[in-house]
Amino acid sequence: MKITYWKILVWSVVIIAFISYLFIFKLGQTEPSLLSLPFIFWSGIVMTTVLVILTFIGARIFPYKEDRP
Repeated sequence: MKITYWKILVWSVVIIAFISYLFIFKLGQTEPSLLSLPFIFWSGIVMTTVLVILTFIGARIFPYKEDRP
């Protein structure tokens, strides 16, 4: 069961990275702004936060972890 969750997690990270670099982080896009921050800045913060959370979850459910005695 952990392997299924792991594969879903890996594919979600790949899809998020693909979408963020191809569609969200367009060159020169500054609108819409949030709290006077340009779009590229606050969307980068959101994407980084999501990827850090997914990495934390991945560290917890890693299926090939060796059991420690």
